[in-house]
Amino acid sequence: MTTSTQEFAVIMAPADQEWWWYWGQTAEQVGQLLTQNKAMLTDISPYIDVNNTLKFAVIMAPANHEWWWYWGQTAEQVGQRLQANHARLTTLTPLPTIPSYTFSLDSFEIRNTRSRHVDTDYVTFAVTVGTGQPRTQTKSMGDLNNGVFSVGLTFEDVAVAAHEPVIVTYLIMNSGHQSQAETEATLENVAKQLADAGAKAAATAIASGVGTLVGATIGGVVVPVVGAALGALAGWLVSTLGGIIFADCDGPVAAQQTPFLGRALRSRTVSGPLRISTDNPGIDSPAGCGSNSDYIVNWSITRE
Repeated sequence: MTTSTQEFAVIMAPADQEWWWYWGQTAEQVGQLLTQNKAMLTDISPYIDVNNTLKFAVIMAPANHEWWWYWGQTAEQVGQRLQANHARLTTLTPLPTIPSYTFSLDSFEIRNTRSRHVDTDYVTFAVTVGTGQPRTQTKSMGDLNNGVFSVGLTFEDVAVAAHEPVIVTYLIMNSGHQSQAETEATLENVAKQLADAGAKAAATAIASGVGTLVGATIGGVVVPVVGAALGALAGWLVSTLGGIIFADCDGPVAAQQTPFLGRALRSRTVSGPLRISTDNPGIDSPAGCGSNSDYIVNWSITRE
């Protein structure tokens, strides 16, 4: 399910006594309601709401015997409370957590360069969670010929709730005619534009109840959800970057944008890291350059 509204599964029975129910309550608010109603809890369900905040859904009834409630307790603390109160447990519910992930652009393989001999490559990697700002990193890889090259761009401790989309974007550019500072600044800006477009597409899909995330539209082009996006983005990249990057044999050699929903990401990383390798067939290079480039990019997502 892809919805921004909290939903519940419930069981009902005929009302034969006074009772109350509430949802979207903090622990402090639950305590205030218990005091206000002179009540005791008969059921409590903690959950992470759409704003990534711990909330409780509770059922209360008039307090007719001694009782206690606690939250945020370790197993050791629960045992201590039981001893102190000479009590037994009537309900025990683990608190939900928001899983965190490490996103890594691990390496790429050049099967064919865009330039005649070597490509001067820069890699930009971006991760966007929900409607937050994209996190970006850029790395100069130097002059490279065919082979496999370690990148090692990593975002650690990225929390993604079950209902949230996360957008993974990368862009690799051959740019041997501009300064490193200028090239890196340009690529960071382009990556942020791509990431923002992907985040907006994901938010639209979720708001409309679409069951799967669809491609982002940028510059009138729909960026594919699965696989390389270089071919689809070629025209937009040329118009956006113009002569800044595309001098002589310079140009993009790999690009991809992939969305995940938090719940799907959690299931796909339950048995270990999710590892993805994508072949990026190159776009046409100018006359006098090498034949079209071919890069395979390897990236991964690990649940912490």
